[in-house]
Amino acid sequence: MTAQTPTENTRARLLAYLQTAGLSTARANANLDELEDAVREAEYRKRLEEPILRNCLFPGCLRQFDINATMCGRPAEPNRSAEGWKQVRPIVATGYVCPDHAPLLEKHQPRWAERADAGAVLTCACGWGSPAARWPGYAVAAWQNHLIDTAEAVAPGPAIPPGGNAEDCPRCEGTNPPYPFLCPGHPAQEA
Repeated sequence: MTAQTPTENTRARLLAYLQTAGLSTARANANLDELEDAVREAEYRKRLEEPILRNCLFPGCLRQFDINATMCGRPAEPNRSAEGWKQVRPIVATGYVCPDHAPLLEKHQPRWAERADAGAVLTCACGWGSPAARWPGYAVAAWQNHLIDTAEAVAPGPAIPPGGNAEDCPRCEGTNPPYPFLCPGHPAQEA
């Protein structure tokens, strides 16, 4: 006797049930095939409408947008619009950057400098250079720290969109907003 998969087991039980209800085996199989098709179609439709979220590449940024809604032409959930987001393909990472960090990333595109015996060096368009690193991941981490330091010097954009969780917003840190603890937004980010 061969072991049945859970799907085959369920199908066998439903077939037996339909046969006890007076349906012929052929008609019962046809009904089960129609039911399976309907379930597959419903699962496919559900997946089409599920959000597919993309995060900002900027280190520590929690903003997201729904790429599925954007590509399908559906309105996105509040605070998940793709308006102003840019797709970037720097040497070290590929993805999307939120509107607040896009100008910064455009000014700080990384490039690999000549590799030496000491390791690889990642340079930035602004003139910054990483220490020589044997593993490229270390140079990439140094470049990300450079981005964070530069962003702090240039007045950063919001860490989260208005209406997001205030516990995740660095500008709300130390405040105690009323329940449901949503970030009220900040004048600098609304401009």
